[in-house]
Amino acid sequence: MKRFVVALFVVLFLTPCAYAKAVKQQQSGDFVYEVHNGKAWITNYTGTASEVAIPNELGGFPVSALYRFMLNSDLSITAFKVRYDHPYFATIDGVLFDKVNKSLVRVPSAKYIRTYEIPDGVTSIGDDAFCGCDSLTSITIPNSVTSIGDSAFFDCSSLTSITIPDSVTSIGDSAFFDCSSLTSITIPDSVTSIGGCAFFYCSSLTSITIPDSVTSIDEWTFRNCSSLTSITVPHGVTSIGNYAFWGCSSLKSITIPDSATSIGKWAIKDCSSLTSITLPDSVTEIGEEAFQGCNNLTVSVIEGSYAESWCKENGVAYTYYGDDWRDNSDWL
Repeated sequence: MKRFVVALFVVLFLTPCAYAKAVKQQQSGDFVYEVHNGKAWITNYTGTASEVAIPNELGGFPVSALYRFMLNSDLSITAFKVRYDHPYFATIDGVLFDKVNKSLVRVPSAKYIRTYEIPDGVTSIGDDAFCGCDSLTSITIPNSVTSIGDSAFFDCSSLTSITIPDSVTSIGDSAFFDCSSLTSITIPDSVTSIGGCAFFYCSSLTSITIPDSVTSIDEWTFRNCSSLTSITVPHGVTSIGNYAFWGCSSLKSITIPDSATSIGKWAIKDCSSLTSITLPDSVTEIGEEAFQGCNNLTVSVIEGSYAESWCKENGVAYTYYGDDWRDNSDWL
């Protein structure tokens, strides 16, 4: 089931929107390509070479882009090569870079690599850049990098830890999807957006700190992080997306800030170790079965709040918090 879900997300995320329009595909040698605005975009590689030489031009058009699935992990590519005078691409030790945008395009997934240091000066880690690099255990990201692309570390199953520098402002969709050995990650305050499914199936992740700069938790972000024990949603987050913490079976505590207004459907589903959660009065929308499978959970609510009404309607155990009028003798 897990691999089916992974495969489904590969299909969903690796299908370029450009394909919504019919564009004539042409072939030259082992390369299938399309022409866009006088430039060749490689869409597929049909050869079997382990070292792939990216041509300067195809059909008389300069090669300026590669579609993501041309770089997929099913190909047995160990290195990329380009001419020194290529107008758009460069390589360093077989790794492909975009010279114009100063981005890391692709580390060949068949290239055996345990540790990797991204060269200083690179400003972005491209979509799928390390996808399928299952031998990678550690990565060093320089302060020049400002963004981590979609599926950038997808299925890097040996990656155990990563430190994201203060220069990074965004983490893309599925960026660390199925990094099953990832135990810790540091996200700096500079990050303002974390994409959906960013930590999906990070089953070894025990803790993570979300910076105050983040304003929403997207769909599926921590789905099946089964070792995650606690999490604090920072003040400033207004929404927790659908399925965000679904299957976090070791989660014992989660703090929802009073900035939160909505909790998506199945957002905290099957968090079987969770016994209590406090919903502030600011929450005015809770999706269907948001706490399904949390069999030991009691929700703390403000009397008369939307959260109280929702719990009543959905048969969820709740208690009140706020002003406490009970007798006590602690002052004696």
